[in-house]
Amino acid sequence: MLRSVSLPDASGYTHSFYCLASRCWDLYEETLNMKYLEHSMDLWEICRGVESPGSPRYLIAAIGLSTSYLVYSLRREVDEAREASLQIFNEAGTLHDRCTSSLGRERTLVIVGDILRHRYERFGPGEDLGSSIPLLISVLDGFTPRDISCASALEILSISVMVHLAQSTDHLLWLKILDGLRIAVRFLINGPSLSSTSYDNLLPPSSDNTASWDEPFHTISQAIDRCRPEAFNRAVCLVHLADLFVPTPNQTLPSICEIDDTAGEEVWQEAWEEACKRLQTVISSFIENDKKTPYQHQGHNFGLFRLTARLSHRPIPYGRTRFRKRQPVERHTCTFTFDPTPVTSEQVLPESSHWDHYQFFRWLQKTYLSLSREELDDILDNSLELDFPSLATVQESWVKSPGIRACLLAHRQRRWFGKQRDLVEAGQLMLSVKLEEEPGYGHALLTIASGLRGFETEECLGFATNLFKDFLKVQESGSPRHFITVIDLSSTLLLEALYSGNPCTLQASLDLLCEAAHLRGSGLLSVEGRRLIILGRVLHHRYKWFISSNEDLELSIVLMNRLLAILPVQPVFHFSTLELIAISTLLMLAENLDAKAWTPALELLLYALQRCTRGDIALGPESVHVEASDPLEPPNLSADIANTVSNVLDLGLDIIPLTLDNHAMCLIHVSDVLRCTSFDISLHPRSLQMSLEIYQKSLGLDLDLDDAHSLSNVAFSSSWREEYTRFRGSIRSVLAEKTISTAELGIRDCSFQIFSYHATRVKLTTTSRGTMAHGCIFQYRPILATISPKAAALRALRQRAQISGSSTETKTGSLPIDELATDAIANKDSHSKMPISSIMPGIEHILSDAKHPLFALPLEPRTNRSLILDVESRVRGIEVGMSKVSQELIRTTTEQGYWDPKDVLLASRMEKLKEGSAFLARMGPLQALLSRGPEICLELIEKSRALFWTRLLRLRIPVEGLPQELAVQIEDVASQLDQCKSQRVADVTRDDIQQQYTLEIRFERLLREVRAIPGFENFLQSKTHDVLMTASSEGPVVVLLGTASTYAALLVRPNGIDALYLESLTEEVFETLLIGFGQASQTSRDITSDPSDPSDVGDSERHFKPKNLKAAPKLSPHDDLLNKIWLHIGKPVLDRLEITSKSTPSERMRLWWCPTGRFTFLPLHAAGTRIGSTDGDYVSNYVVSSYIPTLSALLTAREKSETIPLGSQLKMLALAQPTTKGYNSLPKTLNELKVIQDLVPPAQLLRARDVDSEFSTSNTHLAVEEVTNYLTETSVLHLACHGHQDLDDPLKSGFELNNGRLTLSTLISHHTPHAFLAFLSACESASNDPSIPDESLNLSAAMLYAGFRSVIGTMWTMNDNDGPEVAKVVYEELFKHPDRELDPKVIPFALDLAVGQLRDKGIDSSRWATYIHVGM
Repeated sequence: MLRSVSLPDASGYTHSFYCLASRCWDLYEETLNMKYLEHSMDLWEICRGVESPGSPRYLIAAIGLSTSYLVYSLRREVDEAREASLQIFNEAGTLHDRCTSSLGRERTLVIVGDILRHRYERFGPGEDLGSSIPLLISVLDGFTPRDISCASALEILSISVMVHLAQSTDHLLWLKILDGLRIAVRFLINGPSLSSTSYDNLLPPSSDNTASWDEPFHTISQAIDRCRPEAFNRAVCLVHLADLFVPTPNQTLPSICEIDDTAGEEVWQEAWEEACKRLQTVISSFIENDKKTPYQHQGHNFGLFRLTARLSHRPIPYGRTRFRKRQPVERHTCTFTFDPTPVTSEQVLPESSHWDHYQFFRWLQKTYLSLSREELDDILDNSLELDFPSLATVQESWVKSPGIRACLLAHRQRRWFGKQRDLVEAGQLMLSVKLEEEPGYGHALLTIASGLRGFETEECLGFATNLFKDFLKVQESGSPRHFITVIDLSSTLLLEALYSGNPCTLQASLDLLCEAAHLRGSGLLSVEGRRLIILGRVLHHRYKWFISSNEDLELSIVLMNRLLAILPVQPVFHFSTLELIAISTLLMLAENLDAKAWTPALELLLYALQRCTRGDIALGPESVHVEASDPLEPPNLSADIANTVSNVLDLGLDIIPLTLDNHAMCLIHVSDVLRCTSFDISLHPRSLQMSLEIYQKSLGLDLDLDDAHSLSNVAFSSSWREEYTRFRGSIRSVLAEKTISTAELGIRDCSFQIFSYHATRVKLTTTSRGTMAHGCIFQYRPILATISPKAAALRALRQRAQISGSSTETKTGSLPIDELATDAIANKDSHSKMPISSIMPGIEHILSDAKHPLFALPLEPRTNRSLILDVESRVRGIEVGMSKVSQELIRTTTEQGYWDPKDVLLASRMEKLKEGSAFLARMGPLQALLSRGPEICLELIEKSRALFWTRLLRLRIPVEGLPQELAVQIEDVASQLDQCKSQRVADVTRDDIQQQYTLEIRFERLLREVRAIPGFENFLQSKTHDVLMTASSEGPVVVLLGTASTYAALLVRPNGIDALYLESLTEEVFETLLIGFGQASQTSRDITSDPSDPSDVGDSERHFKPKNLKAAPKLSPHDDLLNKIWLHIGKPVLDRLEITSKSTPSERMRLWWCPTGRFTFLPLHAAGTRIGSTDGDYVSNYVVSSYIPTLSALLTAREKSETIPLGSQLKMLALAQPTTKGYNSLPKTLNELKVIQDLVPPAQLLRARDVDSEFSTSNTHLAVEEVTNYLTETSVLHLACHGHQDLDDPLKSGFELNNGRLTLSTLISHHTPHAFLAFLSACESASNDPSIPDESLNLSAAMLYAGFRSVIGTMWTMNDNDGPEVAKVVYEELFKHPDRELDPKVIPFALDLAVGQLRDKGIDSSRWATYIHVGM
C-alpha cells in the first residue's frame, strides 16, 4: 500500500490504511520486530495527513503516530523521534482541548484515541466515532486524580473492559455500555446519593425502560470475567504510554530487562480480584433480578499501585513471517513489562528489617533497572555509589561488593547493546564474588558467563569458563542446574580447545560430558553426546530467561528426553533437516515461553515429531517407534490448545531462519566434535592430541563453491521448506476436530533428508548475540549425503557395538585419560620437580591439592583431575607466551641499532642495561625453562647476559671466508669503532658521539650484507644450545638462575642439558646468604687478621674504600653461610651430576659455575659442611671449581688454548703498590714480588725500570705508562695493589698505580696477543655491580674479555698476609717443571691447593673463600 497507493488521490483506501497501521502496531507488540513499527509510523503519518484537524479520525492517527514515535525512540534511543512524538501529541491535545478528565489530559487522550482506533478498525467508516468521545470522557472523569505512574486496580479494570468491548459490540449497545459503566464506577467510588431511594434514579433520564439495561450490564459482567489480572494488559500499557507524554523533569524511561521481578504481584492479584468482585456486585445490583440485594458501599480503597515499566525482551524474528491471526480480544502481548508496587511500600521491603542477600539483590535489580542511560553512565564512569535503602539492615560487605558494579556493567551492555569490554569487566569483577557468601548473584553470574560465551573470542571464553566453575561450586550434585552448568562448561572448554589447540582442555571437556552422560544418560557418549549438549543448552535458556526452578527443569528434562529420542541418531558431522528445524524451534521457544506455556509446547512438539518420523528407527532413552498404519492421538494439552499452537508457530517455528549459521547448528557441531573425539580415543588411546590437531587444520580449509556445493545448497533449501511444511502441518493437526492420519497430512515414511556438513573458522564481526542470530566462530556448508535415515541408524548401532567391544568406553560415558596429552604438561621427572610458573610461584602446590577450594567442584574425582590438568596446562601456556615475549624482547634489545646519536653515549648504554637487566637476564630464561625446556633457556641466558662486553668485543671478529672487499670494509669500520673515544669513556665531545654513531650505522649495514651470504646467516649471532653444550667437553657447566623462590640449575654436559629445581632454596634462605656475604665485603680487621702472626697488624685489607671509613660491625660466622650453600645448592648439584665419591686431588673433575643474577654474589666453590674439622665435606673434595660469566666466554678462551712453552716466549709482568694515597698500606705486596722473583726464572720476568736494580725496586710504584709499555709481550700479569670499580663507567674501573689508575679501557685498547693469566691480588676484583650483576662488570671478567684466558680474583676483601701465600703455591705449581710446557689446566688446581692449605691452617673461611678462578 505504501508503495502503490497515494491516499490523497485514492481516499477510498482510507479505512484500509488505518487497519494496516493498527495491525502493524499490534504485530510489532507481538514480535518486537522494528520493521512493523516503522510501517506503522509511515501509515499513521499518511492517515494523519489526509484527515481534518480536530476530527475523531485525526485524533486516532495522531495518537497512533505519536505513540509509535515514542516507542521507536525508546528502542533505538533516537532523541529526534521522542521530540517528534511530543510535538504531534501536543498538537492533538490542542485540537481536542475538551478531551480531558480527572485522570489527566495525557491519559485521556491516549485511552480515548486507542479505543476509537479499535472501533474504527472493527466497524469501519460507518461508525459514529464522535458520539463515543463524551461518554468515554465521562467514564474516565469518575476516577480520582492520580500521580504519574500510579493507578488503582479498579481504574485498570474499567479501562480493560472498555478496550475489550470496543472491539465486539455494535454502536447502540456500545453507547449504553459506556453509560452503564459510568454509573457503576461512580456508584462504586462515591456510593449512592443520600436522597436516592431507588436505583432507577441513577439511570440516564432518557431511559424509559429499565429492562433495556439488562443487556449492557450483562455484557459488562461478561467482559469483567474475561479481563486478565496480569499487570501487563493493554490498559496498563495505555496508562504508561500516556504518562511518558507528561512533561516531568528527570523522567525515568523504561529499559530492557530479561528477569521478571515478581515482588508485589500477589498484592496486585488480590487488589484486582477485589475490584472485580465489587464491580460485579454493583453491576449485578443494577440488573432487575438483583435489586432486592442492593450493594452496600464500602469506601473507595481499591489498591493504589506504582507501575514500574521495563521494555520487554523477545528475539526479533528472522526469515519469513506469516500474516498472523489476530490475537483474542482479551489477550495482549505488550512492548513493556510492568512491576506493580504498592505505593505505601514502593521498595517492597520484607517484613523483617534484616535482608538476606536475595532480597538485597532484588532491590539492586529494581534500582538499576530504573536508571536512565545517563544516570548509569554517570555511576559507572565516575565510580559513584548507589543510595542504599535505610529501611533495612544491609551487610557492609554487600554494599562494597564488586558484584554491584558487575551487574551495572552487564545491564548497560545488554540494555544498550554496549561494548564487549563492559561484559568482560563484569566477568572479571564477578570472579571475585563468592557465591557462598552472596548467593543472590548466582543468576547474574550465569547470565554474564553466558553473554561472554556468546562472543566466542578466546578472552571471553576464558572468563566464561571460570564463571561457570564458580556457579557450579554452589550447585547440588545431580540437580538440573548442576547438569546445565556441566554442559555449559564442557561446550565452552571445547571452543577454547579449538582456539588454543590444548589437548588437556579437550580432555577436560570430554570428561565433563562423560559426567553429564553419567548424570542424565543411559548410553554411550559417542552416541548420546548430541542429545546431552542440546538438552543442556535448551535448559540453560530456560534458567537464563525465566530462572526456572529445579522442579520445573526436571519436568522439562523428562519431556525433552522423550522428544529428542524420537529423532534418529545421526553419524557424526551429519544432520537431518527435520532435526535442525526441531532443535531451532526448541531453542527459540525456550527463550520466549513462560512456564505455563512451555510444557504444553513441549507436548505439542513431541506429538508433531512423532507424526513426522513415523516408521523411522529411533535410538536413545524411551525410544519411540510407531507403525505407519497406527493413527496418533493428539497430546493431552491444556484446554487452550489453539493458544499453544499459536505459541509454537509464532514464537518458535515460524521465526527461525533458513540458514545453517544458527545456534542449533553450532550445538550439533560442538556435540559432534566431542562425539568423534570420544570415539577416536576409545578405539585408539593416546590419539587425543593428534585428533585435535587434525581437526584444527580442517577448520582452516575452505571448500570451493563448485557445482556440487551449489547443488547441495539448493537441496538443503528445498529440504528445509519441505520439512518445515510437514512439521508445521503436524503441529496444526491438533486443531482438527478428529484424528487424521499422516497420509492425510502428506507425511511419508522416512521423508526427511540427511546432510553432512563442513565447518570452517570465520572472523567474528558481530557484537550482539541472540538465540538464533548466533555470532559463531564457525561457518557451515551442507553436503548432500547419500545415506538414508535407516542406514544412518544402523550405522549408529554398529558404531555402538564397536565401541562396546573395545571395552574402553562404559555405559556411564567414561573414557580413558589420554596420557599422550597429559604427558605434555604433567611433570614426569621425579628428580627435577620443576615448578610450572614464574609468574605465579607456588601454583604447583595448589594444583597438586585436589581438595583445594579452587577445585572444590561437585564432580567426580576423575573429572576434577582433568580440570586441574587443564588449569596446569593453561598456566604453562601463559608461561610459554610470556617466554616468547621475553625472547622477542631480548632479541630486539640485543640486536637493535642506535636510533639517536645520544644512544651511543656510555651513560645511555649503562642506563638501558640497568633498566632491562632484571627482566631480560632473569625472568625471561626462567620462563623459558619452566615452559619450553632447558635448551631454549640456555640460549636466552647467553643472549641476555654480558651485553656490554659482547657489544664491545664484536669489533674483534675474524673475517676469514668473507669476500675480500666486504672483509676489508668490516675490518676498517670495526677498527675505527674500536678506537672511538666514546666506546670507553663517558666524557666525550659531540663530534666524538657523531663519529661513533655514523660508524655504528655503517657497521650494522655491513652485518646485514654478511648475513645475506650463504653460510654466514649466524654471523655475530648468539650461539645455539648445541654449540654451547661443547663448553662442557672438559667438565660439566652448572648455570644457576631463578627469582622469587623459583631457583634452578642447568646442568650442561656433552650429552645434553638437564634442569634441577633447587626446591629447598627459598627466598628467606637466599636473603640470609646475600646479607651475610654482602657484609663479608666489609669485613673488619678482627675477623681477617691472623692473631698468630705478629706481623699482621693494622688495616691491611686490599680494600676499595679509603682508610678513614668506619669498620663494619662483627658478623655471624661464614661457616654457617657456606653450610647453607652446600645444603641448598652444592650437594643437590653434585648428587644430580652423580659426583658422589671423593677423588684424589689430581683426579678430580673440573666444574664450571656460571651464576646469574644474585647467584653471582655466592662463593659456590667454597660450599661445605663441618668446615674446619677433619671430616669436613666440601665441594672441593669432589670437583675443582672455576667461574665463567658466559659459556661463550669459555669457548672463546679455549680458542686460544694452545699451551705456552717456557722460555723466551713467556713473559711475566708483576707489580706492587705498597702505598697509595687515600688507601690503606699494603706492605705484604712486596712479599709477593719476592715470592715471584724466587719462583719465576729471571728471563721470564719483565722489569719496568733499571734491569740492574732489585726486582722489588724496579716493579713497585710504577706509573701507568710504564706498565702499558710491556702489555703487548705480557703472558702473565700479576697485580698486587688496590683495585677500583666504577659502577657508572665500568671501563674506568682498574688498578691504582703510582700516578693514576690503570683502567680497563687502557687494558682493552692494548693488543695482548700472548695474554694468558691475570692474577689480581686485589680486593673485590671479582665482585659484581648489585644493580646489574648479569653484566659481569667486575675486574676479573673484564680481564677475561680483554684477552686473558685465566684470571684469579677475589669476591670480597682479601687479607694482605694471604696474598704472598696464595701466590707462592700457585706459581710453584705453575712453574714446577721448567722443562715442560705451561699447562693452563694447572691454574685452577693450583689455586684450589693454595686455598685448601689456608683452610687446613684453621684460618677463617672469610679469608680463603674469597679467592676464585675465572676462565678456562
